[in-house]
Amino acid sequence: MGALMDAGDRGQIDEVLGAARERFGIVDVLVNNAAVNALNPVGDMTPEEWDWAVGVNLSGPWYLCRALLPAMADQGWGSIVNITSVAGWIHGTNEGPYAGAKAALHQLTRTIATEYGPKGIRCNGVAPGIIHTWFVDAKAPQLLDEAPKTPVRRLGTPEDIANVVAWLVSDESSFVTGETINASGGWYMRP
Repeated sequence: MGALMDAGDRGQIDEVLGAARERFGIVDVLVNNAAVNALNPVGDMTPEEWDWAVGVNLSGPWYLCRALLPAMADQGWGSIVNITSVAGWIHGTNEGPYAGAKAALHQLTRTIATEYGPKGIRCNGVAPGIIHTWFVDAKAPQLLDEAPKTPVRRLGTPEDIANVVAWLVSDESSFVTGETINASGGWYMRP
C-alpha cells in the first residue's frame, strides 16, 4: 500500500494508519522515510521553519512508532527502520533543525530497540549521504559536485537505500537492532 501524507501532520498520519490497519490488520513493518530541510543559518531561521523541520524529521517518526508499537508488541514481532542522515553525525551549515532532528532520530532508534527488543521488535536506522533524487536535481544541484568526494566516486541512488532497508526488515538481519547503518558511499569521511 502506498499513501502520501505530511509526516508533520498527525491528522494525516492517523488517516493513513487507519487505512493501513483496515486493509492489512496489524502493521508489522514501518519505514519512516520523511525528510525536509529549511536550509538557513540557525540565527536566520524562523520559528516556523524550525518547527516544520523538527516536526517532519523527528516528531512524525516518533508519532508513527508510538501508534504502531503496542500492536507490534502484542503480536511479539515488528521491524522499524528510521531513515536518518549522515547529517546527524557530521558538522554542517544551514541545516540546524534537520541535522539536530536526525541526530535525535539516531537516539530514538536506539531507545526503541532497547525498550521493545524484549517484546520481539527490532528498530534500526539507515543514514544516507547524498542520494541522487529530484531534490538534488531541482533544489540543490550543487550537491552533484560532492560525488567525486566519496570513496565510491558517485552519489547514492534510491535503490541503494532501499536495498539496505529491505535487508534490515528481513529475517537475514534478525540479530541486528539499535544500529544505524551509514549508507553514504563513505561521503561522511570527506575532508
